[in-house]
Amino acid sequence: MQWVIFAVRNLCENCPENQEVISKMTLQGPVDNEVLQEMGLTLHTDSQGNSIKVVPLPRS
Repeated sequence: MQWVIFAVRNLCENCPENQEVISKMTLQGPVDNEVLQEMGLTLHTDSQGNSIKVVPLPRS
């Protein structure tokens, strides 16, 4: 995940065109998050469905 963040940062730095493309992205639907679950994480969307956060799985 850290490499992805680093790559996106490099793509966007001093590049308004790439920043615009990313800013216009929208949630398209559910994501298979099996890998995240193995890491003890899950995806959480805000009430309007405008943003997605990676959060720890609730402990049972």
